Amino acid sequence: MAQFFGLLIVIFAVSALFRPHFLRDVTDDLAQASPLVRLFFSMVAIGGGLAIVLTHNVWVAGWPLIITLIGWGGLIKGVLALVRPQSLILAADVVYGSERRAWVTLVLAALFGAYLTAVGFGCL
Repeated sequence: MAQFFGLLIVIFAVSALFRPHFLRDVTDDLAQASPLVRLFFSMVAIGGGLAIVLTHNVWVAGWPLIITLIGWGGLIKGVLALVRPQSLILAADVVYGSERRAWVTLVLAALFGAYLTAVGFGCL
């Protein structure tokens, strides 16, 4: 799981760093999305979060806990997107509304993903 999420986060963060307005555009699109698109987004997040929580609910210090928290985060995000979509859009606007904040967030995400990748492949 650390390999999967580490690589996923690194690929996403690095690609978004090369497209500074990408996440802002995604946030704007999600704010304008139809209820069907929002429902789909919610169900994907809930499904992914549940899959992790049900198969990897490990509350031990270290990287296994990080994977568990990613699962719970996805589950909570999916439920929030279903019942309070504006709260997620507001949070994304706070993070990605400023190019500097977005850049810092993406660099930290890339480093976090690199850590998970290294741990997952047994390099740390």
